[in-house]
Amino acid sequence: MAREIKSVKRRAKQSKINPPQPSATASGIDESSRELVWDIFAISSHLAEVRRVWATTLGVSGPQWLILMAVDYLDERNGVSVGTVSAKLHVNQTFVVAQSKALEAEGYLTRRNSEKDARVVLMSLTDQTRRKLAAIAPRRREVNDFIFSQLDSATMKKVSQAISLIRTQLERAVILLAKK
Repeated sequence: MAREIKSVKRRAKQSKINPPQPSATASGIDESSRELVWDIFAISSHLAEVRRVWATTLGVSGPQWLILMAVDYLDERNGVSVGTVSAKLHVNQTFVVAQSKALEAEGYLTRRNSEKDARVVLMSLTDQTRRKLAAIAPRRREVNDFIFSQLDSATMKKVSQAISLIRTQLERAVILLAKK
């Protein structure tokens, strides 16, 4: 783990000095990049399992859990639009609309039209959902603290910046692939 953290620190530091350049190997990707991709796949799998546990605890599906978490994170007590949630989750708005209607029917969300633009639907967590989330908050904090306990805030910031850069490049790569 320490070796991996040093490697991430080194790559993050280098990316500030020199923008990432394509690797010069026959496959076009060097071994550390390949390992990073596999680590990201593993992280994604583990996050999906954590999400499944929390979703089951709350009584919703994994994708519904993500919608609730996005609403909780993005809502500044005025409601958050379907478009904002779909952009945060990188999913189609129609998916968020369908799932939010189901979550509303089950009492997890409220949905209302914006007073500024009736075409915009604003979502908020219900008090019942806030109470359920508050009940599991200590356990969630405990798990999050465990996950990130080996990273100090400076390292966490660098890792976050590096991952954000990779995400941006992946988004651009998807656009490039779609054009061909």
